[in-house]
Amino acid sequence: MDSSSAFHSSQFIWRDAQYAGDLLWTVPGFFLRELGEPGQPQQMNFAGMDSRGISIQLDGRTLHDPVTGAYNLYDIPLEYVDQMELVDGALSSFYGSNASTATLNFVTHQYNNNRPLTKIRYLQGPFEHTLSDGIFAQNVARGFNFMFGFQRQVTNGRFPNSKYDSWNVRNRLRYNYSNRLNFWLSDFYNKSSTGFNGGIDVRKSPSIFDEVTALVRTREASQTVSRRDVTLGGIGKFFDDSTFTSHMQLYYTTVEREYRETDQIAGLNKFLDFHSYSFWGAQLQQQFTLSPAELTFGTEFEHRIIDQSRTLGSRTEDYFALKGKATWNQENVEGSIFIRQEQLRKQSSLSYGAEFRRALGLGMSIFGGYSNTFRLPTMQELYWVDSTVTRTGDIKREFHVLSQIGLRFQPSQSLDISLSTFTKRIKDAIVFLPLSSSATFPGVNISNVSSISLVGATVNVLLKIWNFELTSTFTFTDYKQADTTALAFPKFVVRSELSYRDTWVTDVLDLKLGIRSIFMSKQDGYQFLPSTMTFTPQSDTRQGSFSTFDLFAIGKLGDAYITLVWENPLKINYVLTSTYPMPSRNIKLGVNWVFVD
Repeated sequence: MDSSSAFHSSQFIWRDAQYAGDLLWTVPGFFLRELGEPGQPQQMNFAGMDSRGISIQLDGRTLHDPVTGAYNLYDIPLEYVDQMELVDGALSSFYGSNASTATLNFVTHQYNNNRPLTKIRYLQGPFEHTLSDGIFAQNVARGFNFMFGFQRQVTNGRFPNSKYDSWNVRNRLRYNYSNRLNFWLSDFYNKSSTGFNGGIDVRKSPSIFDEVTALVRTREASQTVSRRDVTLGGIGKFFDDSTFTSHMQLYYTTVEREYRETDQIAGLNKFLDFHSYSFWGAQLQQQFTLSPAELTFGTEFEHRIIDQSRTLGSRTEDYFALKGKATWNQENVEGSIFIRQEQLRKQSSLSYGAEFRRALGLGMSIFGGYSNTFRLPTMQELYWVDSTVTRTGDIKREFHVLSQIGLRFQPSQSLDISLSTFTKRIKDAIVFLPLSSSATFPGVNISNVSSISLVGATVNVLLKIWNFELTSTFTFTDYKQADTTALAFPKFVVRSELSYRDTWVTDVLDLKLGIRSIFMSKQDGYQFLPSTMTFTPQSDTRQGSFSTFDLFAIGKLGDAYITLVWENPLKINYVLTSTYPMPSRNIKLGVNWVFVD
């Protein structure tokens, strides 16, 4: 994609990231509501919108769950990814359905190697946490390349009933028919088992941060999820002008989720919910380069099937979209406009937007954007029927209006400063509110509120002096629901990283040493409800502000990258989701090694 932000594997291999969420902090505006344990679900937020308004893609094909609208970032191994592309702001809706806030696309490695290549990654952390990843790739015939990879991630968890055990197996066969036509077939499989303890019971625990005395809310809830994504893709140049490219994809996904709440004494299932669903689709896109303009047209179709579900029943639906985008770049001015027409559940939605950028000289530029977009309700928001779920009236689609303007100063490769501000108004916003219940977890009320208003500002700073590098992001978000101020997100988030990199031992060891810090202001408490995989506000809890830091070292010795991280050395106690303590002081050790032949 012609992304506004991109992270290449050559960059994030110099970070100690365990999963993609550990990289997103470098983009101001991102906030992940995490549960403090590897593999646990997280709520991704960007510019005041949660996962339901962020399109997650793999090589341009959608990954988001049609039931909940979310996706667990732990299911994408970083070793499989060559580049992370982010399009935010006004143009994001062009690239994906329900991408009213951002589109995050993971571009995979496309190998073309005659000699066999093997890549191994191993990471070890606290509480028996290990991550093992292996990749093998080689050309098996003229024009054919075969890639196989696996990942196993397992942890006992810091607290009871937070065990996580997952497998990822991935295969791809790529065929270069000619310099004008390329095909690939990929199979991407994930299976995981996760324990849900509901967080720490504050009524029975002297401290929620003490592993010895803290008591969890339940030892009964868990889930097993298996998912397979099969994709057939192709890129062709069928016109005389080789800059005119055609992109085609066919994909098929199956998902099975089993959620259990078990009576530990009797060993019987108190509550069991099983979901089996699938979706398949096709995407076509044609690009024309007509200097100084570039035109892109595309169409998308997706057929969704709920085969079995206690809460959703059996149902099918079809999604169809047409889209077009025009971009021009002339002298010091660059601009883009797009339009997207969508059809779902016999309802049509028209979204459109525009962005511009103008160079002002001396390394300065001004940019801005405006969009009117729709977010269509998920199946869960419309159809989920359960004794713990209620609705206030018929659920309507959301309407988003976004305005953004900013300034960038980049006089050299050593200094890059961006400042931007945005306003967003969401009409008929769909919200989840808790319902009182005698069960372990509260129920959920799904309703539309008249509006949600957001005002925000972001600052991104990159400074390089000699062998030192400073990266810092600042985010301010003001959130109002129906003209009432709320702290759904921290108003202020500041993240920084200061590192020093040099070669040692006669240029044998390339070493990077650094410190990474985070500050967040207070926020309203949110709780995670595992049966519905939703996050709801907890009115009687407010998370206080906090500040903490990590120390890390990353060294390249030959073809091996070795990482050593000391997380939270001062043992600062903090939470991002109500009663789920974030990691205390611990050490992580990892190695990433590439072998040829």
